[in-house]
Amino acid sequence: MRSKRMLVEVHRSESNARIFKQIGHMAEDKILTKHPLGKSGRNIDRHKYEPVKRAILSALQDRELTHTELFSQLNKSLKSKFSGNVSWYGETVKLDLEARKIIERTSSKPQKYRLKLN
Repeated sequence: MRSKRMLVEVHRSESNARIFKQIGHMAEDKILTKHPLGKSGRNIDRHKYEPVKRAILSALQDRELTHTELFSQLNKSLKSKFSGNVSWYGETVKLDLEARKIIERTSSKPQKYRLKLN
């Protein structure tokens, strides 16, 4: 009787480990964004975050762009390859990149965005 109970416990333990592993795997597919003013970030799918990030960094490579110019570039580069609201994801990822000090706003009028100088 005691060995059957141990087998059941081992089976439960293995099942729980599998469930926790799956949950951990799902958590890895999300990224919690940051906000430059310390506001709450958003949990977004990594497969949505990464292409938007690449598009922003590519658009700002060797140049400064206004918000309008940056989002015009984002819409051009992502429109056929991205399912989701490019403006919402673009703004969320842009704010995250600002908070992580990868990009920055200039003090010029109008403000422009550029890659942060190290």
